[in-house]
Amino acid sequence: KNLRVLWTRAVLSGRGIIDDPQAFEWLPTNTRWLVSPENAKRLPESLIEKLEWIGSRTRFLDQAVDAFLAEHASPQIVVVGAGYDTRCARYGGGAEIFWG
Repeated sequence: KNLRVLWTRAVLSGRGIIDDPQAFEWLPTNTRWLVSPENAKRLPESLIEKLEWIGSRTRFLDQAVDAFLAEHASPQIVVVGAGYDTRCARYGGGAEIFWG
């Protein structure tokens, strides 16, 4: 159950809807085949449409983080209740980001 977020993000990334290669890397090796880019492209559009809200949410939050980073010289971002959110790893050294 807890890996659903990573599986979903890996599927959306594999289809080019979001840019999150980290989601695939964080999955246990023995489950990655389920959401590999090749398999993600085989999933029905009706399923992908149901996941679009996650893509929209990701783009919205990434744009907010990008804007914040652009406006502040030494930013710190606290991510509360992040779970398997990969934003911390994806943004790397752009800011000090803490998991909550």
